[in-house]
Amino acid sequence: MIAADWRCDVTYRFIANLHGAPAVASITFQQLYSYVYMSGEIRSNQAAYSFHADIYGDGGYGEMLDQYRGERFQIQIQNLTTAGFTLTSNPFLSPTSYYFAYMPDS
Repeated sequence: MIAADWRCDVTYRFIANLHGAPAVASITFQQLYSYVYMSGEIRSNQAAYSFHADIYGDGGYGEMLDQYRGERFQIQIQNLTTAGFTLTSNPFLSPTSYYFAYMPDS
């Protein structure tokens, strides 16, 4: 279960290749009654997004906001582990997936 993997009072950092540029996701988790609320920001030199998702087990659905364009769209989080996760934008229309790898503190 995710609650055992992630502390709820810590911001975690992940890295991905987003549209050909390195992107860093800063994410927090909040354990609720029957699921985990995941929220954060993804930033690169070309893009900035904020998002939230409801996680049941190792995945779930949520919403993302493009902070430059003001556009909202659905996302799907899959395979959430201590190593990282897959984020898919527009999972029901024209899906594009990105893998975010965990960046441990150095």
